Amino acid sequence: MNVKNIPKFERQNPTISINLFGYEEKELFPVYIADQKKEQHVNLFLISNNATMHYCLIRNLSRLLGSLKKHDGRRFYCNYCLHDFTRQDLLEGHEPHCRKNGPQKIRMPSDDNDILYFKDVHKQLKVPFVIYADFESILIPCTQENLNDDVSYTQKTHELQASGFCYIVVSDVEDFNAPPVVYRGENAVENFLECLLVEEKRIRPILEHVVLM
Repeated sequence: MNVKNIPKFERQNPTISINLFGYEEKELFPVYIADQKKEQHVNLFLISNNATMHYCLIRNLSRLLGSLKKHDGRRFYCNYCLHDFTRQDLLEGHEPHCRKNGPQKIRMPSDDNDILYFKDVHKQLKVPFVIYADFESILIPCTQENLNDDVSYTQKTHELQASGFCYIVVSDVEDFNAPPVVYRGENAVENFLECLLVEEKRIRPILEHVVLM
């Protein structure tokens, strides 16, 4: 059975839940973790050689993972990240948060690649211009039509039509701020887009003018 068919197997067998783990580069990692632990829960170990796959039953996950590490004594492992804890209550506090991220494999950096470099310095700077906009609209009754049950069951009663807008351009540099623009009337959306094009023509030369530090 393919891994992708495990959820289907669980749906067809409501009392069974399955966790599946793989093995690669001397590391065990989760492949599929059940959403909920059922009455009959099993942990399986997947062995594959690209051509065939075989499932093995894991009777004691803690003992299996302990054999891959140097520490002695019982440990409590998270099914999602396989991080180990010394006490059951620590695991119970960790697992609900880890469950949100789904199954994952932790890979530590190598000795040749163990330094992080921050390159996106420009993302730390404030956006030079911000446009805050708001629309007003009115509800217009729609013409009642006979519904075709073979096509749709939705009956439209009203339509939202934009009746006006207001926007303001704000900049870090006070000299570039602009007063609010208010419009009320027909074709509000088209007029709003035309106003944005005008603002773009005013703002673009400012952004393109680079001053050396």
